[in-house]
Formats: sequence, structure tokens, C-alpha cells
Amino acid sequence: MQRAIDTLIFDLGNVLIRWQARPVVEDICRKTGVDFGDFWDNRLEAWNRRWDSGSMAEGAATTAKEFPAYAAVCHSFCERWIEMLGEPIEGSVKILEDMKASGYRLYAGSNWASDTFELARPRMPFLSLFDGLHISGHIGCAKPSPKFFTTLLDKFSVKPEQAVFIDDKSENISAAQSVGLHGIQFQNPAQLSDSLRVLGVRI
Repeated sequence: MQRAIDTLIFDLGNVLIRWQARPVVEDICRKTGVDFGDFWDNRLEAWNRRWDSGSMAEGAATTAKEFPAYAAVCHSFCERWIEMLGEPIEGSVKILEDMKASGYRLYAGSNWASDTFELARPRMPFLSLFDGLHISGHIGCAKPSPKFFTTLLDKFSVKPEQAVFIDDKSENISAAQSVGLHGIQFQNPAQLSDSLRVLGVRI
């Protein structure tokens, strides 16, 4: 009898590897004289999503030209990006390993600029566990656009009703659910394990 769920799709940042941007961005803003609260609350997320749809170096350079008052911040963010990347989240990686051993299909679906993704690869040995990677910078489209998910489903021949998408952001979960995927908003590895069991995933 076929399992109801046969595919798991994982976001990467803050699900499988820690993303620790705030201290670095605070330091960048302090050194460039930019108001941290305004940049963090009103600009960074939208700009970073734009940069994640291609190359960060190219995107940050374009944004710096469009918003010269933030040029130094944009360039420093790009140059110091690797400082924002933390260590793998061990409990989540263990779940990924267990799911691989149990025979589930595994895919990564993450917002990540094409150039910084390559910089990060050495810190993410768990990428070898995935059957395929769907990275926004490679496809030119970022979450929460439904297109991000529909192209993933098509590329890997995934049936949405038999797949679970795991992400730390509610807007991305909503977008995944809009195309028929099950969704789990990640909080911590223990909560993820419990949520997967509720969906009938053997863990």
C-alpha cells in the first residue's frame, strides 16, 4: 500500500542550517551610519528576496545604484554575507538522515542567491542527502511566489498531495499550501518530528 506522504521538501536557512544575520547587519549599519531599525524592518527582507532570485553580487550592486544612501550597506552585506551563516542544526539534520534511510524522496527548496549558495556548500555536507536541489538563485524566482513551488513540482515530478514542505516562514508555508502541498512551519527539531508524525510520516 502506497504511503500518503512519500516526499519531503526542506527549506535550508533556519531549518537545516542557522542563519544569523542580525548581529552582522547591526554592525554594518553602525559602521555606515544607517539606521538599523529602518533597514532591518523596512528594506532588508524585500531586497534580500530580490537578490535571492539571481546573483547577490549583481543584485546588491544594482540596488546600491538605485538607493545610493544605502550603497555602503548593500556592498558590505554582500561582502560579509558568509559571516551570517551559522552551523547545521543537528536535530534537523538527524531527521533528514532518518528520512533518507526510510526511503522518502528528499528535496531542498530554498531562497538562496546563486553565488552565495556556492560559498555555503562546504558548510552543508547534508546536501548530499537530497535527491534534488531547487534554489531560487538558479531558477530566477523566490518564495513565496507560487511559481517557485509549481516549478519544483514539475521538475521533480512531485505529487503535491503526497509531499510536505517545511519552512520557518509562515508566508512560504501558505504559498506551498496554495499549490496543494502539505506544510509545516518549522520551530525546532522536536516540533518538526511531532508534526511529521501527525501527517503519517514514519519517524
